[in-house]
Amino acid sequence: MSCNVFPTTPTGPDVYIGISQIDSNYLLTGTITNIKIWNQPMVWTSDLFS
Repeated sequence: MSCNVFPTTPTGPDVYIGISQIDSNYLLTGTITNIKIWNQPMVWTSDLFS
């Protein structure tokens, strides 16, 4: 019977939504910082060749 209690708790979906939002925020900031890091050498080389 205890197994049926967890899915019916009102905080269950909220916790999952919060975790997914945190993960998406980390992915967003991670990709933005990666793009900035990877774009710096490309900008430098394009400035040198232009």
